[in-house]
Amino acid sequence: MLSILNEKCADSSFYVLEYGDFADDKRVRLDRAEMLKQILYLRDRGFIKISYASEDEYCIAVQPKGRINDMVDEQVQTVVNYKLMAKYAFLGGLIGGGVVGIIMTIILLILR
Repeated sequence: MLSILNEKCADSSFYVLEYGDFADDKRVRLDRAEMLKQILYLRDRGFIKISYASEDEYCIAVQPKGRINDMVDEQVQTVVNYKLMAKYAFLGGLIGGGVVGIIMTIILLILR
């Protein structure tokens, strides 16, 4: 939700957004009441500032804390990719070590 607000609100000034602006986005699947709850939750945490809000229309400004938090969320997704890469590296090392062990065993049997 915060990333969508960052996309729609380019700077820290207030923007009037309607429920229809969010209803078209596939990432948001909330009804009007749930949308208002999410917006009030973000306001209570200091991510956004609200001039006024109703179930259909919201006047919102994203605070610097909200922009920083959105950037941190993007960085966390990068860490997940590193975890996957570490798993593949471990499996590659395990398989490579097994192959080297088999080759060394064959060489030792031949040299006997």
